[in-house]
Amino acid sequence: MNISHNRVFLYFILIFATLFIYTSLVVMLNDNEQKEPEIKQLNSQSDHELSLILSLLSQLNSAELSPNNDRASPNPNITKIDNICYAILKNNKADLLKTLGLLFDTDNGLALSPELAQLADIYGYQISGSADNPVISAK
Repeated sequence: MNISHNRVFLYFILIFATLFIYTSLVVMLNDNEQKEPEIKQLNSQSDHELSLILSLLSQLNSAELSPNNDRASPNPNITKIDNICYAILKNNKADLLKTLGLLFDTDNGLALSPELAQLADIYGYQISGSADNPVISAK
């Protein structure tokens, strides 16, 4: 009789453990479904940020950036690309914006690149000052 009670008790524990694991999986899957839109939004925002950065870099490499022909050849400061990559890797948004701002050192200043202002806005910064000395400040 003692053996049958032990078996019933073991079966009860096995059923309880199975139900617990099943419930845990259901809760975990529910959490993932709820977080999926947030993850998609973050991925979309990151894609937009990267497209703005790439757009700025491609403008640096173009022959002309404005109607008054500020730059007839690629910017000699293009060697500062390493600084841009480093700022991206270190997730230093202010440094990235300052480096990009310095690369757009023309008589039209930062107004040449609406992407730079958009990127600053996304990151929560404001750009002021001249193209020679952009001032990056938090909003």
